[in-house]
Amino acid sequence: MERVGSLIGSYGLPSKMPSGVDEERIISSMQLDKKAVAGELKFVLPEKIGSVVVRGVRDSEKVLESIRSR
Repeated sequence: MERVGSLIGSYGLPSKMPSGVDEERIISSMQLDKKAVAGELKFVLPEKIGSVVVRGVRDSEKVLESIRSR
């Protein structure tokens, strides 16, 4: 995943959530996404370059913990 992080950084894209962001607003917006189904947030996650998996998460606190830890 270091390679992916390095690539993101090379394009000047953010890889961490900025401080002062309204976390509840983030979750509310994510629940409006077309991939969210019946309260479950869907994530398309890279396993390796060229390969992804789709995972569903119902617990929004777990999502926020993950965002905060990056």
